[in-house]
Amino acid sequence: MNLEELGVLVETHVSRVVLTDDRAYKMKKAVTLPFVDQGTLARRKRLCEEEVRLNAELAPGVYRGVVPLVRNPEGTLRFGGEGEIVEWAVEMERLPDDGMFDRLPRAELQAALPELAEKLRRFYAHAPRAEEEGSPASVRRRVRTVLDVAEQHLDPAYAAVLRPHLERRLDALGDLFARRAREGFVVEGHGDLHTANLCRTARGVVAYDRLEFDRFLRCGDIAFDLAFLVMSLETSGQADLVPDLLASFEDPDLDRLVAFYKLQRALVRANVSVFRGLDPAPFDRYAVQQALPTWGVLLCGLPATGKSTRARALGGTVVRSDAVRKQLCGIDPDEHWQGGFDEGPYDPNVTAQVYEAVAAQAAATPRVVVDAQLGTRAQRAQLIAALGDRPWVFVHLHEPDEVIRARLAQRATEGDISDADWEVYGIARDRFEPPDEIDPARVVPADPDAITRRLARQSVDRRA
Repeated sequence: MNLEELGVLVETHVSRVVLTDDRAYKMKKAVTLPFVDQGTLARRKRLCEEEVRLNAELAPGVYRGVVPLVRNPEGTLRFGGEGEIVEWAVEMERLPDDGMFDRLPRAELQAALPELAEKLRRFYAHAPRAEEEGSPASVRRRVRTVLDVAEQHLDPAYAAVLRPHLERRLDALGDLFARRAREGFVVEGHGDLHTANLCRTARGVVAYDRLEFDRFLRCGDIAFDLAFLVMSLETSGQADLVPDLLASFEDPDLDRLVAFYKLQRALVRANVSVFRGLDPAPFDRYAVQQALPTWGVLLCGLPATGKSTRARALGGTVVRSDAVRKQLCGIDPDEHWQGGFDEGPYDPNVTAQVYEAVAAQAAATPRVVVDAQLGTRAQRAQLIAALGDRPWVFVHLHEPDEVIRARLAQRATEGDISDADWEVYGIARDRFEPPDEIDPARVVPADPDAITRRLARQSVDRRA
């Protein structure tokens, strides 16, 4: 079938979608997999009908119905009309690309989340109950099935953290699972609630692509449904939006349950990534980072060596000395200091206060990434002491001068909270004390997997 003649073709591992100016036509691929059977035309038609039915509430007006893909006697394909039926498709309104939650600017995403939460609260309030799918035995079976598959691709250090952690949590939460099931918190939910399946439209926020091919996979505690959304926010650098989102549900158990279920969601995404020939590492990493109760990463380096970029990829709460300094001094993040290196907010006494504040925040944050120059042995010792006995690693970032010069020039045009320029870099470079006092066992390369692997091994060694 030459579907490109009908519009823009987008493919996933189980679907083909043809996009026109105002419509999207979604077809099921003729595949039979362990988790979905789309092997016959009749089966695919039933799944299309089920998808339209299931999405009517959370995406009103988006799903228009099921239409045939037909071939006329001249061999031309079209959706609808007379001719040989070669496939069935779900006809949808084409949603605006710039409204997708995974593309929204941060401020717009933050503004849209309360509307989404209200929509989900109404949906969960009258969704069909599924008490049997929330029993401790059912939850345990789900988790172990996902973990068994994941261990085929997990790094051994990751597996050594995840299985004991998940088994401990299954034991600890068993009574809560049972109570929640009895009290009606286990429902037939969305099943695939992540930011790529959410969109802000002119008529309001819609949650589309509700999982249609297996009722079991869309059933669970509402925390199980929300955990997918939380994971997608956290893995895209929007973790600070999660507390307000969860608080809006006024459910005292939600934080604890989402913290458990998002690990399972991450492993599901990792398993699907392997099936699709994609790298599962980002989801494996996320699961392990969330399973470790406390850890710390110290990112050390001169200005423009890439600390902040690396920090955002590591999954913990980032404490950035540049942000702490401006907050401490009452300076707007967009305002830049024009004075001397050791003056104003960069007076040595102020810098000492900044590091005291960074250390205090690091000590109080369970999973922390410290983004700071850490240019003296005393500053490094202060932060190491703040991390206490948790697993922690040290990353020293450095780049050739020509790379730094180019980055600083780019910053000057794009804007950044840092005040550093080429002159500041030169002074800082001359004063920098090499971190040769750090225990080599704590030093790792600037690679997220290497960092997470070392943290995992430290955690396992501590338990042994």
